This record gives sequence, C-alpha cells and structure tokens, in this order.
Amino acid sequence: MSAPVKKSLSQKEHGFTLVELIIVVIIVGILASLGLTQYANVVEKTRMTEAKMNIGVMRKLMYEYSLQNGDATSITSGDLGVGTGSSDIPSSCRSTDYFSYTYWGSGGGGLWLVAARCSSGGKAPQHSCYRVAMNARPDGSIGSTYARDQCDNNWVYLSNWPNPI
Repeated sequence: MSAPVKKSLSQKEHGFTLVELIIVVIIVGILASLGLTQYANVVEKTRMTEAKMNIGVMRKLMYEYSLQNGDATSITSGDLGVGTGSSDIPSSCRSTDYFSYTYWGSGGGGLWLVAARCSSGGKAPQHSCYRVAMNARPDGSIGSTYARDQCDNNWVYLSNWPNPI
C-alpha cells in the first residue's frame, strides 16, 4: 500500500464556503433594492415633468386667449386644450397618461391650473398621491406653483418651475 500523497499549498482545491456565498447574495440584494428605489424616484420625476409641461401648455393657451379676448373670465377647458380627444390634454385619467388636468377660478385674476395624479391601471405614484398646481395670470406670468400631497393635504411650494413666455 502506498502512502497518501500530500498536496502542497498551491495544489489544494479552492472554493467558496457557504457563509461567503450567503454574504455575497445579501450584499447583491441590498444593492439591487437601493438601485430599484433610485430608479423609481427617477421615473416619478419624469412623470412630474409631464405634468409641468402640460400645465405650461395650458398657461400659454390661457395667455393667448386673454390677448385675443381682453381677459380670461369666460375661458373654457377647450380653450386650455383640455378635453377627451386623443390629442387633447386629458381631462380624466386614461391609459396613456399619468395625470388628468383641470382648472379652478374665474380667469379674471388668474386660474389655478391643476394636474392630478392618476392611480388606476397600475399607475399609482411610487411615494404619494399628489397634485401639481400653478396660479397662471392672464398676463402670462406665474403667481405661484405648488405640489400637494393629496393624502394629507400639505401643499409644498415649487420654486424651480420655469417661467418662459
């Protein structure tokens, strides 16, 4: 019978222990969850940009209306581009949009142009249910802009809303 062959240190088999593999899986899971959270935040910001863009279009149309008619007291949703047609800014939630749009006020001193977040059809916001509002004046200027968490009715001033006309 021959004696067992001793392997030198360089000839030994190398591998990972179960504990090392579990630690790696946990670390990868933590990094993936952080990445998904950041991705969801970015997606929500782009959806907010959609609302700001459409409210900007509504504001421009209000300004044009007030230039043509002297004021905006008799303005309608159709004058603001809001309606139910496929090319209109949506007045209610539909499958292709994340917000529905409306306005408040008489138009003489300005209108509140409002975007309300849709929550049906798998479109619920990642963080909260909110609205975006702009106080547009007939001369085209912006009175103030806010974001509102509908769940607890807190309005937050948006200072970074552009004012191009």
